[in-house]
Amino acid sequence: MTIGGLFVAATWPFLFGNRADAGSLIPWTAYLGGSLIAIVLVVAGIAKLGNKQQFSRTVENYNIVSPGTARMIAAVLPEVEVFVGFLLLIKVAFVFAGALAGVLFCLFATAVGTNLARGRRIACGCFGPSESK
Repeated sequence: MTIGGLFVAATWPFLFGNRADAGSLIPWTAYLGGSLIAIVLVVAGIAKLGNKQQFSRTVENYNIVSPGTARMIAAVLPEVEVFVGFLLLIKVAFVFAGALAGVLFCLFATAVGTNLARGRRIACGCFGPSESK
């Protein structure tokens, strides 16, 4: 067996699943879905990086955490979104990055849902501080 054949045999399960699943759309749809989520995360993170001070005020406006914690979240969140998005795009630690993205989206939904339940309609800040309701 050649080196190329060994490489294909070694990487095939990681790229395409079992040999029986090679024709399956599941790995490709997972990668396509992950890529779409990655693009959303990267675009949103980059948009927030442009004006961190305003984004910090947006996070504080949710009134869920203390102002100090909101500033810390606003300082770290854009970088985390971009990092997780790039992990999904380049398919490094794909399952782990997908789980992190799921956690981020659950946290976002909880924050927005909490304010909607309170009867508050605030700017979500999803794609930067100027994003409206």
